[in-house]
Amino acid sequence: LLQQPNALLAFEYARAMLKQEQPLAFLPLPRQGRHGNTGLGAAFASASALRQAMRCSGTAAACRPYLTAASLAGAEDQLAQGAFTDYGRYGDFVASQNRLLTPDQLRSLPAFTEGLENRWHRAFMESGSYDQALRSIKTRRYAYSRLCRMGAYTLLQPSRDLMDQSYEAGPQYARLLALNGYGAAFLKGAKGQLPIVTKVRSDAFGLSPLGREQLKLDLKASNIQSFCFSKEDQRKGHQDYYHSPLFLSIKK
Repeated sequence: LLQQPNALLAFEYARAMLKQEQPLAFLPLPRQGRHGNTGLGAAFASASALRQAMRCSGTAAACRPYLTAASLAGAEDQLAQGAFTDYGRYGDFVASQNRLLTPDQLRSLPAFTEGLENRWHRAFMESGSYDQALRSIKTRRYAYSRLCRMGAYTLLQPSRDLMDQSYEAGPQYARLLALNGYGAAFLKGAKGQLPIVTKVRSDAFGLSPLGREQLKLDLKASNIQSFCFSKEDQRKGHQDYYHSPLFLSIKK
């Protein structure tokens, strides 16, 4: 079971909660179907399969059997707006950045160890695309998921010191994206345990120095993602400063 990515992630969540002595109960739900399966037609479809179907057809119609009516409407709305990541565009962005980085610069980033920076640099110099470069680097030792994270590191460029401090001290804030009435009640009870960021411009001042550095990385990731959105009018930067958390009504 622990050879499956989602089960391994669930195990790590459970272990972390037991370490923190959090009063939570676990309800294991074994996955139906294979992780990363990109085909439709089975009783259960993976998120990867749904995204690929939408990306190829430009519509969510083929995903109707697997989504609720509300989710289907939301997906169609996002597709119409072009407010979703174009992974081809993202891949080109990573590949172009890696044409500019030297092995020494790569070595200063997290996860580039054991001489991998040389193999990485050579692959991006010789390959014509992001996917092709990752395929040429991938081995049993270096999983595809790890290489994807390293690609993100080359764009975000966090320092090793920042990552080490963050792993040691943990997150310095929680970023609130959406909530409902139950969430609002929970936040009242959790007040004071961890700073909650709802408005970036004002809440940043209440964070620790490490928290402010983590938030900078957070905002940088958002700016990169929006630049990779499908339609040009969705690619404006600094969107975190203009959007408040969504409040979702609870239907009984």
